[in-house]
Amino acid sequence: MSLQAIRDALEAALTALDIRPVQEIDKAPTVTGSACAAMVEWAGANYLATFNDQTNDATFRIVVLAGRASERAARLKLDLLVDPSPNSTTALRNTLNGDLGDAVGFAQVATASEYRNYKVGEADYMGCEFTVVIGT
Repeated sequence: MSLQAIRDALEAALTALDIRPVQEIDKAPTVTGSACAAMVEWAGANYLATFNDQTNDATFRIVVLAGRASERAARLKLDLLVDPSPNSTTALRNTLNGDLGDAVGFAQVATASEYRNYKVGEADYMGCEFTVVIGT
């Protein structure tokens, strides 16, 4: 499976959460209303087969920008995306964990960072980074 096919599957799942995938993060992202913006980046691979696991595990980093750092709404949107409830329909983890619509062998959100500010152009945006492990 190509990296672009995996990226496309991740971006389709993000779109279902009203997160707009962006290819370039150097200009102001569209984060109005309930929408967020996200950059999906390749973060490395593990080619070692352990315990008879014959998959090749790829790691992606997803940086989600929820809004201007000064906006309370940005924090509220991130709260929904990192919701720890196993039944949450807004949690990024619950949406991405699985097989991404049969596109990959498995997808697992491994980590979520603390909220932090990201400088984009002249403005600071509040966001969060997620690490996703993909088995092909």
